[in-house]
This record gives sequence, C-alpha cells and structure tokens, in this order.
Amino acid sequence: MQEKIIGQNNMKPLKIGTKVKFDIAQGLDIGKAVIIGKDKDTDDGHYNYQLDVYEGSLSNIHRNKKGELWVNDFEVEEIFSEKK
Repeated sequence: MQEKIIGQNNMKPLKIGTKVKFDIAQGLDIGKAVIIGKDKDTDDGHYNYQLDVYEGSLSNIHRNKKGELWVNDFEVEEIFSEKK
C-alpha cells in the first residue's frame, strides 16, 4: 500500500480575505497580510496568493511590474487569531 503524503499544496486553498503571516526567501521578507487574490499554478499544483501587506516588510523586491505581491502557498501561514 502506497503512503499518501500530505503537503501544503494538498490542502484546501485559503480564502480571499484570510489574514496570513508570510515568509519570503527564507526570512528575508517577513510580515502580515490579507489575501486579495488567488490562482492555482497548473504546472505544479501549488496555489499562488496575492497579498495586501499591513505589517512588516512591504516586499517591494518581490513585486511584479504592476506592483502586485504574489507568493506561493508554502510561503504563507494562516493567522487564526490576533490579540489587539
């Protein structure tokens, strides 16, 4: 029997409006954001999320020519609750 490996890309996609922590380039750009767009990469099955940053690095070096910040699903983690 073959073991099923469950990874980030096998999880349900996060919803638009979800607050996330992001970590791009292994700690070079870290912050908090809200997902404002999503797209599934048909080549590898990962989801890509467009973020609106509200805390931390603005990640300008990782933005596309339109100024949009898109990250891979393995670069974000859902924030379940935040203390105010």
